[in-house]
Amino acid sequence: MATKSSKSIGDSIDKILLALGAILLIAAIAFTGMGLSKTLEPIETATMAARKDASALEIQPYQQKMSRLGHQYESRDGVENNVFTSELRVPSVNSKELYVLIPATAKKCPFTGEPQPDVYKRDIDNDGVFDGYEREHGMNIGLNDAWQDSDGDGFYNIEEFKSDTLASDDQSHPPHVTKLKLVKAVNKPQRFEIVGVTKFSDTNIVFSLKMGGSKTHFVKIGATVEGWTLKKWNPKKADAVGAPDLSTLLISNGEDEVTLTRNKPGVLNKWQAGLVYLADASIKYKVSEGDEFELRAEKYVVSKIARSEVKVISASDQEAHFLQKISKNEIAVLKGELKPGENSGFVSSEQ
Repeated sequence: MATKSSKSIGDSIDKILLALGAILLIAAIAFTGMGLSKTLEPIETATMAARKDASALEIQPYQQKMSRLGHQYESRDGVENNVFTSELRVPSVNSKELYVLIPATAKKCPFTGEPQPDVYKRDIDNDGVFDGYEREHGMNIGLNDAWQDSDGDGFYNIEEFKSDTLASDDQSHPPHVTKLKLVKAVNKPQRFEIVGVTKFSDTNIVFSLKMGGSKTHFVKIGATVEGWTLKKWNPKKADAVGAPDLSTLLISNGEDEVTLTRNKPGVLNKWQAGLVYLADASIKYKVSEGDEFELRAEKYVVSKIARSEVKVISASDQEAHFLQKISKNEIAVLKGELKPGENSGFVSSEQ
C-alpha cells in the first residue's frame, strides 16, 4: 500500500516540473523577442529617415541603353547584325557546301559574298513555290506543300503558282482543259478505190467502188454507201493515147470530203484519241477530229489529232489548247502507285 502511494507522489512531481520547464521556455522566447525588437528599432528608424531624403532614380539612361538593343549595329567589317532582336533568317544560297543562316533581307551573303534572291522569291522549303506566294495564300513556308490542293479546285498549289492563279481561291484556277491528257491516239485509215466507170449516158453513169473492204458497190451520183455520198463526177480526157485517166469523183460523209482519182486508190487518215481528266480519272473521252465535247460546263471542238498531242478549240473564246500525252508518273498517280509530285515534278510527257 505504501509503495503505490509513493509512486503516485513521484508522478505528480514529474508533471509539475515539466509544466515549470515549459513556462520558463516561453518566458525566455518572449524576452529574447522584446530585446531584438529594441535592437532593430533604431536601425529601421534610421533607414526610414534615409528613404525620405533619397533622390528619384534616373531611368532615362537605362531606357536609352535598352532601346539600343533593338537596333542593328555595324561591326568593323561593315556587316550589320541583330543581336537581341528576332529576325527571319534563311539558308544562304549559292554557298556550295557551306550551310549558313543569314538575314532574309540580305542581298548578298555576308560570309560568301554570293548574291541572294529577294524575300518574295526565296524558296526555303525547296518545293518550287516562292515563299512570298506561300505567305499570300496561307501555305506552309517550311513544308513541301506544292503538291497539295489548298483550295480544293482540282489544281495543285504549284500548278496555280506557275499559272499565276490563286491557290487560296477555288474560283481562280487554270482552265480545266489543261488537266486533260492524251492517253492514246490511233490512226484508222480508210481506203477508197474507183474500180470501174460505166457510162450509159451523160446523166446515167454507174461507178464501181470499193470502200475499204473486198466488196464492190455499184452506185450512181447522189447515192450513199457505207455513210459516204457520191457528190460530183469530174471527167477528164486523157491528153494522149495510153495516158492515165485523171477523172475524179468527190465523196463526202458530212464531216470529211475525199476526192478519188480514177485508177488510183484514195486514203483518208482518220485519227481517234482517248482522253482522261487528271483531276477526276472517271472523266474520259473517245474523240475524232471534228467532235465536240464538254468539260466542267465548257465546250470544246477537236481540231487536230496527232500521235503525241491533240489540239482542241474552246467554243466560248476560240482559244486553242494543246493536250499533251500523259506521262508515266501521271499514270502512276492515277493508279495510286505514286503520290502527286513524288519522283516527278513537271515531268516530260515522253513515254
